[in-house]
Amino acid sequence: MVTNTEKVTINGNGLTVEQVHAVASQNAPVEIAESAMERVRKGRQIVDDITYSDREVYGITTGTGANKDVRIPQELVTEFQNRILISHCIGIKPYYPEEIVRAIMLCRANAMAKGATGIQPQIVKMFVDMLNAGIHPLTPMRGSVGLSDLGPMSELSLPLIGLGEVMYKGKKMPSAEAIEMAGLTPLKLAAKDGIALCNNNGLTMGHGAMIINMCQQLLDTADISYALLLEGYRGNVSPLHPGVSKVRPHVGQEFVLNRVRNLLEGSFLWDSGTQRSCQDPVSFRSAVQVNGACRDALRFAKEGIEIEINSSGDNPLVIIEENDIVSNGNYHIATVIMRYEMLGIALASLANMIGNRLTRIMTPEFGDLPRFLTPDPGTSCGFSTMQKTFAALYAEIRHLANPATLDALQVANLVEDHATMGPYVLQKTEKIIRSMYYILGMEMFVAAQAIDLIGKPKLGKGTTVAYNTIRSVVPTLKEDRLLNIDIENAAKLIESGRVLQECNI
Repeated sequence: MVTNTEKVTINGNGLTVEQVHAVASQNAPVEIAESAMERVRKGRQIVDDITYSDREVYGITTGTGANKDVRIPQELVTEFQNRILISHCIGIKPYYPEEIVRAIMLCRANAMAKGATGIQPQIVKMFVDMLNAGIHPLTPMRGSVGLSDLGPMSELSLPLIGLGEVMYKGKKMPSAEAIEMAGLTPLKLAAKDGIALCNNNGLTMGHGAMIINMCQQLLDTADISYALLLEGYRGNVSPLHPGVSKVRPHVGQEFVLNRVRNLLEGSFLWDSGTQRSCQDPVSFRSAVQVNGACRDALRFAKEGIEIEINSSGDNPLVIIEENDIVSNGNYHIATVIMRYEMLGIALASLANMIGNRLTRIMTPEFGDLPRFLTPDPGTSCGFSTMQKTFAALYAEIRHLANPATLDALQVANLVEDHATMGPYVLQKTEKIIRSMYYILGMEMFVAAQAIDLIGKPKLGKGTTVAYNTIRSVVPTLKEDRLLNIDIENAAKLIESGRVLQECNI
């Protein structure tokens, strides 16, 4: 397995979404800080001391869920942990991509490194060894209501005891075979190990961290596509005046305004007399406000997920400083998931705004350009039919932006009577982002077409690069052709991040 970045050291604190991305997507090697392993050993000792006492401890000396009132006989304490893990394998396909599985494994290992889990030290090490060896458990996407990712995390953890299936060196195989090939040895669970492996939000944390990186790239590109379309529209630049953000200093708005100004540095738009009118439609005039709101929502989500991936949501929870184990509700991650719901709504608003901009630039009454941006309106359709594409995509995005946190049923015989639907919230957020790749791609090549139609005036330092980049995959529309090819090529360009790399702003 090829690695492309420096080693990431986990200690239960300070893990960033950028580091998660490096391990998940770039195969950065992972190590555990010795100070963290010392805390893991201390936490484990507390579990060992309490397990064989007369005390009732949830999931260790008692059953779980509605069976919390059942006392586990001492002779079955160890076997019970295997039963917990196996019985909770209720996830269903499809499986997460390998890079998301890597993110999940890293986030869970980091949480265990806090020492609050009480798990055997060799389990933490096994997670890291599997990551470094490239052993990726088949982990189902469905089967969790977001009140601990019980089902999927159980299946992700099966390979630690030699069960389940994994992807290894590009092949699906039994985990025992892959572990042997990698020179590792399956583990034997002891008290609390089984419940700690499944009763956590590792799945949500890993996926959530990766979505932050996806969304960051998306919003960086959205600023570029807007700036390019503003040039094609010959839009008014007065909304980009620095004084606009000084009197309304929201962080996201100010950042986007300055970034768009940089992209448009040297553009013909700054020359007097180039604008069509003194004021444009809201979709052009208030773009920095909406793009900025998306930035604010993303920052809020990132703050929440970075706190959570450096936290312990285990129940029961080991408190090393007090030499104790307590039952608690830390596995309820409403404070994180509600932020992603907000992010989805913000992205849906952005999709709506882009759709409105595209419609208006194709309408002569608004843009002073040929209808549907064809040099031969009437006998040529131009981009008219493509309006249906972004309208359909927006409808999907709008539906996905509906909150799912209110949709959980009561489970476990009414004991678990509230949940976040966390995994689904993240899955729909990712779907929104992936649909946005298409919408931004269309905005970019529509912008390039408009620029061609107005005679290719002098563009900004950033938008010049953006224009050349989109033109490298989508040529000027001179006569009707298969637009689906252009749409796919533009979306792939946006997803690849190449626009950002080329513009470097």
